[in-house]
Amino acid sequence: MIELPWSDTEFAAVAGVVAERTGLVFPHARRTAVERGVREAMARSATVDLRAYGALLARDSALLDDLVTELTIGETYFFREPKHFAFVRESLLPDVVQRRGAGHAVRAWSAGCSTGEEAYSLAILLDEAHLPERPYVLATDLSRKSLQTARSASYRVWSLRGVPATTIARYFRHEPGADGSRNSGRYDLDARFRNRVTFEYLNFALDSYPALDTGTWGMDLIFCRNVLIYLDRRTTAYVAERLRRCLATDGWIVTASSDPMLSEFTDLEPTRTDWGVFYRRTKRTSLAPAMNRESATVPVVLRPAIAERASPLAVAAESEEHAITSDCLVLTRAEAAMAAGAYRQAAEGLRDLLADASASALHVRALANVEVAEAERACTAALGRHPLSVEHHYLRAVLLVALVRFDEAIRVARRIVYLDGNSAIGYFILGGLLRRTDDLAGARRAYRNAHDLLLAQPADALVPLSDGERAGRLAELASIELEMLSDTPIRMPQ
Repeated sequence: MIELPWSDTEFAAVAGVVAERTGLVFPHARRTAVERGVREAMARSATVDLRAYGALLARDSALLDDLVTELTIGETYFFREPKHFAFVRESLLPDVVQRRGAGHAVRAWSAGCSTGEEAYSLAILLDEAHLPERPYVLATDLSRKSLQTARSASYRVWSLRGVPATTIARYFRHEPGADGSRNSGRYDLDARFRNRVTFEYLNFALDSYPALDTGTWGMDLIFCRNVLIYLDRRTTAYVAERLRRCLATDGWIVTASSDPMLSEFTDLEPTRTDWGVFYRRTKRTSLAPAMNRESATVPVVLRPAIAERASPLAVAAESEEHAITSDCLVLTRAEAAMAAGAYRQAAEGLRDLLADASASALHVRALANVEVAEAERACTAALGRHPLSVEHHYLRAVLLVALVRFDEAIRVARRIVYLDGNSAIGYFILGGLLRRTDDLAGARRAYRNAHDLLLAQPADALVPLSDGERAGRLAELASIELEMLSDTPIRMPQ
């Protein structure tokens, strides 16, 4: 039986939902392959009518993720494109250590990590570099199926093609298959690397980044390879600018040769190296704040004219008003410095206002864009002055995660929800930390609390401390985490 092709209208309905929710587009040349993928995803959903399937996709994120996984090529393996890793090892890392000092913890992000091979390759490379401080490796994807595989850190030999046998023997434990051969069974990555990569769900088209709660800030390196080729031009421009903001000054983005030129969409500086053309956020490019406060900019209060001969009470009142005005101006200048990327200048300008909780929090945020360890020390000191400040506890939890000090971060996250039982972002962070430490029951409880608190708010309400996330979207992310926690890790077939 020959199956008739779908009409353009029917195909456009499904493609439109996918484009709206993810930014993915499919050229006419790929239509046959895309239709085949849609049929397979529809079969898994037990849906036979294309229009009904399109309606389901619009409201069921799990079905959408399943379709996206089917339609995107998850071709990945350890140390794919060796010259990119050579660039990191031989050029980027020596430069970062020399420029930022031995106390700096390198921050790297595998954006669009698929099943995790790229992120773990970065973790292995950074381990072999013997850096003075433990690096932070973030990995994100919009396929929950891929993330489950990545978090399990268990692979078939196909993911290790081209990797030297000595490297495999050093970092993997082979669980033989039925025939006991090297090519059967699974290869489980050493647990220390599994624990050194933070895997998170992130949709480039919908989620807020850079953001504190997702760790997408101050990156020395972003690998974003073979991801942008699937996006429409509008979404590519949006993602390119967002990724630029996620970089630290002089940070790099590494893309694949097939990806569009980022310099078409943002003022990242394309730089030719011995290993390829990559993109750098230099001091010459326009700098947007990597860690913005959710509150609006403090308004400038103009000093009123002084009466010719004011009474003592009037003089005292005017003096107090002048002090308030001066503080507001200092805050305004600090926020302007943050917006210009002059983070050290912003932090220095706030030193005389640390008794004020808001100014102190902004001081910590500014320092976080300079050096995470310094910001954590400043935040700890600030908590001595503001022990009941939920924002300071939140900042310290995020900074401890960045420093890979998870046990301490869990204690601080518990303090957040103790101080404010309605802190959805506090429960969200706690859930992620408990998941990382394999307390899955605790993680489910935390995400469930976050989910319920978020559903009680209007969907378009801004969530406090979330750096711009809306309650509806964050509730959806909590639901995604709960779904992934309810299933056993999915292992991809060979």
